[in-house]
Amino acid sequence: MLKVKTAVVLISLVLSPAVALRSQSKPSTPPGPVKYISRFNVVWNTITTVLTEMGLKIESVDRGSGHIATKPYEFITGSLSASELGKLAAPPEVYNNVGWIKGRYVVEVIAEIVQGNESMVTVRVSPQGLKRDLSGKDEWVDWRSNGSIERRLLGRLSVKLLSPVKADDKKGFWDQPVQSIPRPNENPKLSSPQRDKP
Repeated sequence: MLKVKTAVVLISLVLSPAVALRSQSKPSTPPGPVKYISRFNVVWNTITTVLTEMGLKIESVDRGSGHIATKPYEFITGSLSASELGKLAAPPEVYNNVGWIKGRYVVEVIAEIVQGNESMVTVRVSPQGLKRDLSGKDEWVDWRSNGSIERRLLGRLSVKLLSPVKADDKKGFWDQPVQSIPRPNENPKLSSPQRDKP
């Protein structure tokens, strides 16, 4: 009986890391378009605000087609590049054992008018990893996005568009304008008690 319990425990200890690694390596898919009940110009301005707040610099804007693209956002150089890239994308299977030097991604946002005050927003992220050959040649390789950046951007956009009070309207005590308190008489005259004159 003790041997059976020991065998079960050993098997579970051996298999649990494999199951955990398998569940981590499953790539998820980027989210689809999100529909907002808000006017196009409000959605458009909020998109540019969110991109700026996320530290992304806008490279091209075409309001007529509803297209915004950012400059490549580069991050982590060195040995941590692969793990950081792995948080937002899946590497091509051909390059599984490659040492990655840098990571970067470009965000593309497409905003469309559905009707009247309804707008549709689609976010696409194109992540890439920089690999170096044995000859010293660098090459950017496309990775498949797992949707984490897209979800983060759409989440921030949703919070800004759906919050009942705009962040700019919510001022603290010291940011409010000074209000003077009306006083009926600034310098009241002091009156002395009346004395009887002899």
